Amino acid sequence: MFKGIQAPMLGCAVLSGLVFGAYGYLLQVQLQPHQREPNLLQTYIAGLGSGVVSSFITTPSETVKIRQQITVHTKPPSAWQIAQQIYREKGTRGLFRGYTPTAIRESGYGVYFLTYEAITRYFRTPRQSGGGADAPLLTVPWYGVLIAGGIAGPMSWIFTFPSDVVKTRMQALPVEPAISHSSSSSSISTAKPPRLASSKALFSSASGGQTVDTMVASVMNGTTVRGASQSVSVFRELNTWETVVDCYRREGPRIFWAGLTPTLIRAVPVNIVTFGAFEVAVSLLTNGK
Repeated sequence: MFKGIQAPMLGCAVLSGLVFGAYGYLLQVQLQPHQREPNLLQTYIAGLGSGVVSSFITTPSETVKIRQQITVHTKPPSAWQIAQQIYREKGTRGLFRGYTPTAIRESGYGVYFLTYEAITRYFRTPRQSGGGADAPLLTVPWYGVLIAGGIAGPMSWIFTFPSDVVKTRMQALPVEPAISHSSSSSSISTAKPPRLASSKALFSSASGGQTVDTMVASVMNGTTVRGASQSVSVFRELNTWETVVDCYRREGPRIFWAGLTPTLIRAVPVNIVTFGAFEVAVSLLTNGK
């Protein structure tokens, strides 16, 4: 159940710090001298920018996670071993496979921060400052933070979930066959590609004694699998647009929303905790300033 958790756990703290740090920096860059706080458009732009920046961490992390989850071993390899394997096979390009849909998905931080900021502003109440000379300070009650966080997470996923489906398909096995090769015959023919979910079953039945991972590695490298008693399709990697077209052609538009419900359910408590912890940390760090 927890297969592939190492990579996202290792990058979680770095990613969260990068997102909120980039968001704060991009807000400050946009502020005009007369502004006391950013407007909602500036909030959206800062959130979108922070998401694109975070994609440089998210993409290799999720590539390693997904490769771990599809690897079949008695003793699963570590995240570091998977990362080394990908780098040896494909170089840096392999680790950043799926960057484009990942960046599109992470651009949802624009909606994320926009929603949070809009809702917290609705709940803000005035509180007089200690000196009483300036305009009253505006604070957000704790329940306003929780409500805003609980809504912001699902909202960002609704707008970007299709890109997450495409990203996952790209970082898993490619699904476009180039040729079909049989060890008992020299003929080469085009074959209809199997669904992504059934690719491993194909490799297992046609492996001729090879392990599933050896077959997967051969296919990912675009080489012909030898020693098989049955025909084995040789695959190539699809780019972002080809993956979109392939998903639509095979499974229709509904595939781009498959898994949305559990993702939205999970996003509510996760982002309540995220923004709650963030506001508490900011309050503690700025207390008395």
